[in-house]
Amino acid sequence: MDRLQFFLGSSLKVKQLSPRAAETVWQLQSQDHTYHQTFQAKVPTLAEIAAEMTLLPEGARQAQKFYLGFYQDGNLVAVMDLVLNYPQVNQVWLGLLMVAKKQQGHGWGQKLMLALFSTLKREGYQVLQLANAQSLDQAQSFFRKIGFTKGAEFVAPTKLGHEIMVDLLIKEL
Repeated sequence: MDRLQFFLGSSLKVKQLSPRAAETVWQLQSQDHTYHQTFQAKVPTLAEIAAEMTLLPEGARQAQKFYLGFYQDGNLVAVMDLVLNYPQVNQVWLGLLMVAKKQQGHGWGQKLMLALFSTLKREGYQVLQLANAQSLDQAQSFFRKIGFTKGAEFVAPTKLGHEIMVDLLIKEL
């Protein structure tokens, strides 16, 4: 985290978040209806947010998980969910990147991701991966703009009871 903070500079402060911060994370996430409507009918509850903050993909251990909060002037402006050495050693899985609604479109997401790329590369990681719904055009465009390429395409179930098309996006570091 110190290295990530170094690459972010002084404009943002990064903190590892625990489920105790679920209410603050919920306040940020409740502003973004597009993301949640893709996967479920409503914004997650506090309990669901707290559970997601510790949720691990199959085969991962808790020590690999980093749920990060980014603060400007004491206010949470973005969250990021990372799993290190997953799905393989020297790879990182990005489970979530969400910038507060009123900060979107001002370069915060790009600044966070560029700092993350530099940090991960410096730490010896080679690949950053994520899954992104094809219907999230703005997110698809953002990730492609910062250098992700499309890997596999697959169908994923949603909490709404239907399936959506998802792209595996890959960034070589």
